[in-house]
Amino acid sequence: MQKAIWRGLSPSKKFEVFFIPSSFEYTQWEIISKGAVRSYIKTIQKNPEFPRSDQNKKQMFLKQAYMLDKQYIQKSALLFSREKMNFSKSLEARLFFFRPGQEKAILRPREGRYGIYLQGRPLAIALWINSSRCKHSLVAIFQDSYGRMGELSLGNLDFYGWNRIEVPIPPRFQKRDPKNKKLYGIYFKEFQIISSPKAEPGLCRLTLWGTMFLLDKTQMSYSGSEIPDNWH
Repeated sequence: MQKAIWRGLSPSKKFEVFFIPSSFEYTQWEIISKGAVRSYIKTIQKNPEFPRSDQNKKQMFLKQAYMLDKQYIQKSALLFSREKMNFSKSLEARLFFFRPGQEKAILRPREGRYGIYLQGRPLAIALWINSSRCKHSLVAIFQDSYGRMGELSLGNLDFYGWNRIEVPIPPRFQKRDPKNKKLYGIYFKEFQIISSPKAEPGLCRLTLWGTMFLLDKTQMSYSGSEIPDNWH
């Protein structure tokens, strides 16, 4: 359990960071092409870097955020008995879109029936990603205990180099498990890279270093109130 430092959250309240490694060494990922898009993934020796010669205000902010995230992840790694976690590896995805606007690629961990179970009330998702100015968008897909799916937009990938994407998780993804009201029955299922009709056909190269979920475990007792059911 750690103090939250993420955007918009009180630093006095305790939370837990759940980390999904990008390396095949810890997590088995697969990529699925929808449409004519060609794609492949592999683990590479790479992690977020910020050269001293190019440390403007934004780069300095990202460097500080990376160091803090890494501290969170190291504690998360201990929680899950990953004492020898290798933080220098990332997952590289190469996607070639032939008909932008009509294709997408799915990147998902091979975990369980519904995906990776989030043990607590999910408040935010954050990930470090390196893009080659891909003019496409990124979406996270969640699934509840009933098997119903919902999507959360993580924004566009039209930037160059490393960037930290952080998005609050809305209440509609925070439903209780119908079989155990003390728990939240939410699973992370996959990422989707949605091609843009404004993009030219060609290669999109992405490097994913790690995915983090900020979980609140202080509200694990059931109060009797229900969150409106507006999954689609």
